[in-house]
Amino acid sequence: VYHDPGNGNFTFLAPAAAYSEKRQFALVIAALRALEIEALLSERNDILIGNRKVSGNAFRYRREKSYHHGTLLVAADLDRLTRFLNPRGDGVVESKGIASVRSRVANLA
Repeated sequence: VYHDPGNGNFTFLAPAAAYSEKRQFALVIAALRALEIEALLSERNDILIGNRKVSGNAFRYRREKSYHHGTLLVAADLDRLTRFLNPRGDGVVESKGIASVRSRVANLA
């Protein structure tokens, strides 16, 4: 997850029985629409404006609780974001998570 002074982050934490990604995404998209920003949810659980990603999301499921964490690119430094998310060198980062897919991004501002 990329963080800088130009992006916001949100987390929904709920008991497993009350957890609903659909409801959580609807809340974020409704908030953006209230600001007259037409956003939609992609098949990969990214929030898009047009064909550009403005929010990436991650999830964690547990027996009793689950959470949904997301970012909103508001006025992020997109050049820095690109540099940091495309590291140079021959070091390989290993992860247990789902592999990321490169996306064209945009700021909400």
